[in-house]
This record gives sequence, C-alpha cells and structure tokens, in this order.
Amino acid sequence: LQNLSKQNVLILCGSDHKSLLGDSLKERGAIVDTVITYEIEAHAPPDNTTLGAVFSQHIDKIIITSSLSLKVLHSWFNPQNQFKLIRTPLIMGSENSANLARSLGWTNDCILLADNPTNQSILETLVKKA
Repeated sequence: LQNLSKQNVLILCGSDHKSLLGDSLKERGAIVDTVITYEIEAHAPPDNTTLGAVFSQHIDKIIITSSLSLKVLHSWFNPQNQFKLIRTPLIMGSENSANLARSLGWTNDCILLADNPTNQSILETLVKKA
C-alpha cells in the first residue's frame, strides 16, 4: 500500500474493535484517531430450556456471525458441560471465528466454514451440510 504520510484518518468503531487497521495505517505514516461509537456487552444466558436443547441434541447446528457471539456462547456453559456444546457443529463465515472455535475446543469436523460471511453463503453452507 502507498505511503499515507501526514494524512489524518478517523476510525469509528465498536468497543471490541481490533487495532490492526489503525496500526497498519500508522505504519504507513497516517495520523490515526479512533472513536468508540458503541459498546458491546454480553446478554445474560437464555433460559435453561434453550440451553438444555443443546445438551439434548435438539439443535443440529449453531450459526455464529461473530467471534464475540462464540465467546459469549461458550461462557454460558460451565466447564463440565462445555464438552457437550463443542460437539454441536458450528457454521461461520470467517477463518478468525473458526480459529477461535478450535481454541475453545471444537474440532475441525464440527466447524463448517462458509465461503464468506454473507447470509447467502452461510445459508448455502447450512443446506449443503444438512
């Protein structure tokens, strides 16, 4: 990429943003300001009936649209029950989320990676793997 010397760049992002873009721009000489425009906070776990469905295998697949969603889902289960959760196949659209899933204990056979993170690609992956 070209030199961005002395260009002022403003990045608007959420509280969970990654600094990679800003760092890359700074390396190319840009003056970067970052403004947090929204906060992301996890919601309380759903009721036990919904979580119980995962345990009883009534949920065949889980679609993950963000790494944060995956982290929150994993945190809702105590360590004794996480082994049941990680046997449920995940459909996701990013390699970053797939890597996170692996680090949380999912195996490659339970990680279904769509070609890209669009709704269409995730739907196609769900249909192909049904």
